[in-house]
Formats: sequence, C-alpha cells, structure tokens
Amino acid sequence: MSEPIRLTFFTDTTAIGGAERFLERLAIGLRERNHPTTVICPTDEVLDCWAQDIAARHVRVARLTLRPPFPPATVRRIYQHFRWADVVHFNLTDPNGCAPAVLLASLARRPLLTGTQNLLFEKLSSSPWKNRLRFAQARWICRRLRRVVSFSNWSRQLLVESYGVPPAAAAFAYPSLDTAAFDAAASADRPPDLRADSRFVVCMVGVMNRRKGHQYLIEAAPSILQAEPSARFLLVGDGELRPSLERQAEAARLNGRVRFLGYRNDVPAVLAASDALVLPSFAEDVPLVILEAMAAGLPVVASDVGGVGEAVVHGVTGLLVPPGDARALAEAIAGLARDPDLTRRMGREGRRRVETTFSLPREIDAYEEMFRSLLAEERPGHSGCLDRKAAA
Repeated sequence: MSEPIRLTFFTDTTAIGGAERFLERLAIGLRERNHPTTVICPTDEVLDCWAQDIAARHVRVARLTLRPPFPPATVRRIYQHFRWADVVHFNLTDPNGCAPAVLLASLARRPLLTGTQNLLFEKLSSSPWKNRLRFAQARWICRRLRRVVSFSNWSRQLLVESYGVPPAAAAFAYPSLDTAAFDAAASADRPPDLRADSRFVVCMVGVMNRRKGHQYLIEAAPSILQAEPSARFLLVGDGELRPSLERQAEAARLNGRVRFLGYRNDVPAVLAASDALVLPSFAEDVPLVILEAMAAGLPVVASDVGGVGEAVVHGVTGLLVPPGDARALAEAIAGLARDPDLTRRMGREGRRRVETTFSLPREIDAYEEMFRSLLAEERPGHSGCLDRKAAA
C-alpha cells in the first residue's frame, strides 16, 4: 500500500468563488484517501462557513492573519506547517497571489512546491509599469514551483508562452465536481422563494467584479422580459461591484425581477430552481460554476473566452456569445426561454458531458499522481511521505 502524503494547501483569498470551491473539493477528496491534509486560509469573516465545511470533513484548517506584512507569529506558524508537509500546494486565485508565502516556502526548502494558477488578473492598474511589475512577479511565482497546474489546455499554453513555465513543469487538469449534491437538490422540492411564479429563471453565480460582466446581464434583462415576461434573474455572490449593480437594476426598473442573493452555500438548490446559467465574463479559464450548472442539467449561456469553449459545446450544451455584447446575450437567453425543449435537451447533454469529462475522481487521481510522481523524482523508489524525522 502506498504511504500517505502530507499535504498543506495555502490560499490568501478573501472571497468565495469557483477557485475556493475547487480547493475545498480537492482537499476533502485527498483527505478521504487518507492523506493528512491542512488548509491555511485567512481569518476574514466571509470565509467562516467555507472553512467550517472543510473542517467538518476532517481536514485541518489553520486560519491566520495573511495580510502582508505577516506578523511574526503568523510567519512562525506558516513555516511550521510548511516544514511538516511533503508537498505545499498554493491555490493562486490571482496570478500574484500568495507571493510572500511562496517566498517563505522556498526558504523552508523541504517541501515540494506546486500550485494551481489562475492566470486572470482581477484588477489591472492604470499604470503600465505597475502592470509589468505585477506580471514579472507572477512569472517569478510560477518559476518557484515544481509543477504549475491550470484548468484547461488554453491556460496551460499561456503558462508556457507568456509566463515562462518550462513545458515539463506545466500541466492542466480540468476542474470537476461531485454530482451527488446536484442529484439530491434535483430530487428535493424547489425552494419556492427562489422560483416564485416565474416560468423561466436565469441564474448567475460569481464574485461581483468587473471581469464577470454582471452589468451585461442586467442590461440584457429588459429584452429577455419582452420574450418571457415572467422571467426572473438570480444573482448569487458578493463583491465590490454589488452596490453599483443594485443601482443599475433599480434604474432599469428591474426591482423584483433581479434578486441579489449574496453568498450562498446551497448553490445546488439555487441551480435546481433555475432554468439556465449565464456567465457573461470578459475572461475565464474553465469556470467551476459552468460544470455545476451542467451537473444540475442546465444549459449555459457564456462568453466565448479563454477555456470556456473546452467546457461548453456551442449548440449542444449551451450557447457561446461575444464578451461585452448585451444584445447577443439577450438573444441567446431569450431563445432558450422561447424553446423549453431545446433548454431541456441542452441540459441533458451538459449533464452527460460532466459525467464523462469532468468527474471528481478523475481530478483527484490527477493531483494524487502528480504529487506521487514529484516525490518519486525527489527520492527515487519512494512513493509516500518524505523522512518523517526531518519533518518533526
């Protein structure tokens, strides 16, 4: 029997989105395979429920103050967790994310360093030199890692061509999910407060920032309502743009039609109460929420950017539209609202695609094999934990 691998996952996120749900599933999945697992994350209140859900599945959670400069006590605790681990894996929700921790892990020397890299900058400066500096920092982070994993073939190529990652160190593993929660939500009663009397419910799940394009869904809503007057729009998530989006909806007289639900830990139930998922982003890799929607049997209307086309098959599991085009977005959603048979057919095809291409066991297998192969490279013939005396 292969020895367990001591794993420490690190994230400095202060919001809950697809990258955080990915980390949750990966940490829990590996812990269930008997690998001792720790997740280091910030103390921010928005992470409370998320951290509690992880801890409830027997993953050790260390909540620390992670705003640089790190207090000395935080540095000591991070260093101890890194020295304990065989592999430290960074969940890089921003290309510049985790930079101080990556430096600290490099100084710890013992653990192997890997990372799942989100290559999309959430905020760009108006200053070109500042953007160049951020890009240089992202390249530095990638070069400190023995393996850099992305979520699609598109982003793997970007790692090699733009971030200078050697091809042998760049990998991709499609994100995945456990469909059980979506099966349970589908068989349960639909939450009446979400669906109300609507015949067509549109859902969007994501952090409310400029990249996600919420404003285009709100702009498209009046045209969609002309095609289906009973349509409702559920916006799940929170973020810096929420106040301005609420003002936009009010100005368009969409009160009661567009509902801002905030962060929810029952996304499967929200999707079960919906008829379609919309994601009008400017940039994405393979968004986890698209897979969640397909697992729930929903068609997806999304911007044709990044790795989205590796998940959504246009005309089969959903519809792809140009980014920033509210008119095209409205036409695609209205077309689904007018054709329930097409909506159901695309939903069924999406579910089949998740089961065959984006299954959770396949993703856990990919990461477990990566960690084992790196350990074997470090110490040939050794398939499990490194010398435990050195880790003590």
